[in-house]
Amino acid sequence: MITVIGDVHGKSPFHMDIIKEHEYTVQLGDLGFSYEYLKEVDFLKHQFFMGNHDNYDYDANDIPHDLGDFGLRQLNYVDFFFVRGAFSIDWPWRVSQEQKGFGKSWWSQEQLSLIQCKECFEEYADLKPDLVITHSTPRQLANLVGNPEILRHFGYDPPTFTTNTQELLQSMFEAHEPDIWVHGHLHISHRTKLGKTHFIGLSELETYTL
Repeated sequence: MITVIGDVHGKSPFHMDIIKEHEYTVQLGDLGFSYEYLKEVDFLKHQFFMGNHDNYDYDANDIPHDLGDFGLRQLNYVDFFFVRGAFSIDWPWRVSQEQKGFGKSWWSQEQLSLIQCKECFEEYADLKPDLVITHSTPRQLANLVGNPEILRHFGYDPPTFTTNTQELLQSMFEAHEPDIWVHGHLHISHRTKLGKTHFIGLSELETYTL
């Protein structure tokens, strides 16, 4: 078994509490901007990948817990395909805050590059995994369970809004429907079936054991 953990957003004490309760965990992005506390954690048992609220300037050599960009991984004999990243709808505000002297909280590489998206899709379509864990969601699911008022608040039109990451994940879903797909990012806890796929949405610090 492995336990998937939703967005942490820098609440490291709560993340550590979850880790102490579960032998094997995967955190699905938006862990936060500092990872020093992970030095106390066994990276062979507790892993994560980045979302859109993570520190992409951090030296990856110092955090072996980071799974990378995308691909098939195995933890405690459980195989899963993962994809990092998402689009920050509040990125202009985050950039303005940095310009005012506050800490950096937005990175342009928060989404995979177009080349990486192509490579990710091809690998996924070839492997056809049964279990997928991502930070963001396919466009179809985001439109179904997401909160359109949040998009409107930041000046976006919900019916037409999409992102490179959502389009990548939508293409993946259309190419192959896995049995289970776990995601975060929306901060909404839900259980939704589309086609043959059971989507598991995790809110902040929510867990789901597979």
